[in-house]
Amino acid sequence: MSWFNCKVSFEKPMPIGNNVKMQKVSESYLVKADGFTEVEAIVAKELMNRGAYIVDHIRKVRLYDVYTDLEMTGADRFYNCKAAFITLDEKAGVEKRKREQFIVMASGFEEAVKAFVHKLDLMLVEYEVVNVQETDYVDLIR
Repeated sequence: MSWFNCKVSFEKPMPIGNNVKMQKVSESYLVKADGFTEVEAIVAKELMNRGAYIVDHIRKVRLYDVYTDLEMTGADRFYNCKAAFITLDEKAGVEKRKREQFIVMASGFEEAVKAFVHKLDLMLVEYEVVNVQETDYVDLIR
């Protein structure tokens, strides 16, 4: 199974003063599926109670792992974390860095970095945290 970024747009009622106005909203979902067709089916099932929507695009995302089981209370944001695993090429005598991308669910930036480093420490391999930034994912659908 692979991970996909699915961007969906729909109209959502927004209160403006005493009136309610329909406003176009776009949301991104991280979906685990076998292919693009399955992503559309999963998103359709998930959003069927929202009314009309349009799938703007679906893009395959290369992720090493997704961490959502970090037992954090209030974890409602998703962070894109990148790490470089450092290995030694004994033949050439040089360090090699292989970059991998992770998604970490946390309540804030500092918690995401702390959880990410904790998970990397469990891997027993030398690493370097390259980047951590908040994503626009609204939800994760497995």
